[in-house]
Amino acid sequence: MTCSSEKCSACNLGYGLTSDSNECLQCTVQNCDTCDSENLNKCLSCHLGYNLADDGSCNLVSETADVELSSVLRYDMTMEDYNGQGGDTNFVTQTSTALDVPASSITVTEVSVGSVIIKFKIKSFGGSNLAEKEEALKQIKTKLDAAVKNGGMNVYDGAKILNYESSIALSSCKN
Repeated sequence: MTCSSEKCSACNLGYGLTSDSNECLQCTVQNCDTCDSENLNKCLSCHLGYNLADDGSCNLVSETADVELSSVLRYDMTMEDYNGQGGDTNFVTQTSTALDVPASSITVTEVSVGSVIIKFKIKSFGGSNLAEKEEALKQIKTKLDAAVKNGGMNVYDGAKILNYESSIALSSCKN
C-alpha cells in the first residue's frame, strides 16, 4: 500500500482504492488482484491463472494456457525511417537476438505513427505449467528492462527510446 498522511495512490494485491483515495478496501472476489472501488464484488484484474469474467469474477484457466509479456516502446523516429530500416521484421529479429528468445514467439501487434510506438507481445514458450511459464517470462522481462536501459533495444539507427512499459499477463486463448 502506498499512502501519505491523507491519501493513498496504490493498494496491495487483493484490495481496491476508494474513489476519494482515502483507503484500500479488501476485494470480496476470490483470486482478484484489483477490484472496483465502487463495487468490491467486481474484479478489474485477476491473479495469474485466472481470467476475468464479464460479471467481474475470476475463473480458473487451464494450466496449458499461454502467458504473454506485453510491451510498448516509443522511438523518436518517423514511420518512413521505421519502414526504411526494415520495420517489423527488423524489430522482431533484433528483439529476438537481444533477448535470446525465438523470433516466432514475438508478435508486433501495432505500430503507431508520429513518434513510432511499437506494441508487441512475447508469448511463453517451454514450461509445462503456468508458474514455469510466468517465471520464464519474468526472466525475459528482466532482460528486456536491462536492454532498454543499456541501449540494447535501440535497434534503429539514430532512434532513441522515449518511453517503455511492459507487463506479464495470461493470453486470452491458447493457439
